[in-house]
Amino acid sequence: MFAEMAQEFKNVRVEMAQEFKNVRAEMAQGFKDVRTEIKQSEYRMTIKLGTIVSIAIGVAVTLAKLV
Repeated sequence: MFAEMAQEFKNVRVEMAQEFKNVRAEMAQGFKDVRTEIKQSEYRMTIKLGTIVSIAIGVAVTLAKLV
C-alpha cells in the first residue's frame, strides 16, 4: 500500500511538472505576442505622427506664403 501511494505521488509530481512547463511555454508565447503587438502599434503611431507633422509644416508654409 505504501509503495502504491508513493508511486501515485511520484506520478502526480511528474504530471504537475509537465503542466507547469506547458503553462510557462504558453505564457512565454503570450508575452512574445504582446511585445510584437506593442511594436506594431509603435510603428503605426510613428507613421501617423509623421503624417500629422508633415501636414502641419505644409499648412504653415502655405500660410506663410499667403501672408
